[in-house]
Parts: sequence; C-alpha cells; structure tokens
Amino acid sequence: MISWLLVAAGLLLAALVLLPLRLSLRLDSAPAARLRLVVGVLALPPRWTLVDTARPQSGGRDRPDRPAGSRAPADRAPVRRARILAALPRVGVDLLRRVRVESCHLEVRFGLGDPAATGELFGRLIPLTAARWAMPPGSVLRLEPDFASEVLEGQGAIVLRVIPVLWIAPLVRLAWALR
Repeated sequence: MISWLLVAAGLLLAALVLLPLRLSLRLDSAPAARLRLVVGVLALPPRWTLVDTARPQSGGRDRPDRPAGSRAPADRAPVRRARILAALPRVGVDLLRRVRVESCHLEVRFGLGDPAATGELFGRLIPLTAARWAMPPGSVLRLEPDFASEVLEGQGAIVLRVIPVLWIAPLVRLAWALR
C-alpha cells in the first residue's frame, strides 16, 4: 500500500517538474498598490495564488527582537555576499533563457527623486523595451522616467511559461559557485 503511495507521489512530482508552469503576474498602482502572482500547470485549473498583496496576511510569526546591546553575527556576510553577486549575472542569464513570455502588457512611470539615479535606472531598464524579439506580437512594455519627483506607478500583466526541470542545471551551478 505504501509503495503505491510512493509511486503516485513520485509520478506527481515528476509531472510537476516536467510540465510547463504558467506564472501570471499582475501589477496595479491605482487605487491602491497591488501585486498578484498566480501559478498553474499548463493553462489548466487549478491555479494557486502565491502572492496577493490585497489579501490580509494570516498567522505570521513575529521574529523575536534582539536585546538592545547585541548585534547580528558578521562572520562571513561580506564574503558570501560578494560570491553571490559575482555568480548571479551568469545564472540570471541562464535562467532567463529558459523562460518564455506568453503575453506582456506593462506601463510603468518611475522616478527616484534624484535625476542622476533615475537616469541610471532608466539606462539599465531600457534594453528590456528593445527586446521585442523575445516577446510575442502585441506586447507592450512602456517605461516612463520622471526626473522631477519620486514616484512609482503603473499597471500591467505578464504571463510567463517555465519548465522547472530546465532550471535545475543553472541552480546547481549557482550552488556549486557558492559552496
């Protein structure tokens, strides 16, 4: 009896790793800021909501406060952070190669308060708008910088298709680089 349950659990796990997942991300800043991330297998129900900022949070445990005189351990944090930052660009590109954009409609107006910082962020984000070849026809990706004020508003929806088994190799390389 237990062996059949293990076989069924293994088949279910294999199906979840091999079948494409659809990630739907919806953003909206009016009337209140909202982010919603929904995951489903293929285009079939059921779909699971991973993040919804409009829902009230339930039952979260509070982290205990540290005593007034204590500090967080600073053992290897800077070295580890440097290794992570060095490994992320290659892994990020490897992971993004394995993601397909099914639909994209995103309009964002942003400003950081400092014109130089806003220009730098805009310069880093503008290649995304030029990557029309990676998006399906009819996709809209509009970034509007506001150099005069600090603002983040917009709306949009993005649907991505990911096959989890294809992410194993890049994540193993990341783990190996961080060992």
